[in-house]
Amino acid sequence: MAVNSNNIEIGEGDLSLKYEGEAAATDVGGCSDAELDIKVKNLSVEVGQLIDPVDNFMTGREINFSITMKEDTMRNFVIAAGGDPEDIVVAAGEEQYDFPANSVSTSPYAELIYKVSRVRNKLKFRTLTLWKVKALGGIKYAYNKNKEVMYKVTFTAFADSAHAGSPGKMERDPLV
Repeated sequence: MAVNSNNIEIGEGDLSLKYEGEAAATDVGGCSDAELDIKVKNLSVEVGQLIDPVDNFMTGREINFSITMKEDTMRNFVIAAGGDPEDIVVAAGEEQYDFPANSVSTSPYAELIYKVSRVRNKLKFRTLTLWKVKALGGIKYAYNKNKEVMYKVTFTAFADSAHAGSPGKMERDPLV
């Protein structure tokens, strides 16, 4: 078996999010445990004359990106809670976020960019871009002297009509 160790990658990267109406993506700061999870639904086509399927079609896909944000900023708190960072109010040097009171609400879409430098050349990157994601809201906020505050967040990608329905892309700079 031929093995090319140049193709073996490890390491974590930087997460930036650009919410609707923002001019540029904002780095969320320290984070860990990033994971891309792609689930595919398939339909096997069977005919009565044969015991094996004759074809298979992809009929659905769900793309989730999970990460733990380690920096306790108001922006990260609001994102993890499924809120809109635009709803953070700064007055007299204090930040405030009022939880929405609507009986039904939705969170805004964001563009997610996760950039990981290559192990053998730190100027080359693997970059995941999901053009239209929403944070699945829900957090546990630890008020504990023996535990750091962190936000475990899962973002779900949605089809983006601005990119012919594609939810995103993965790019990898070649090492050469």
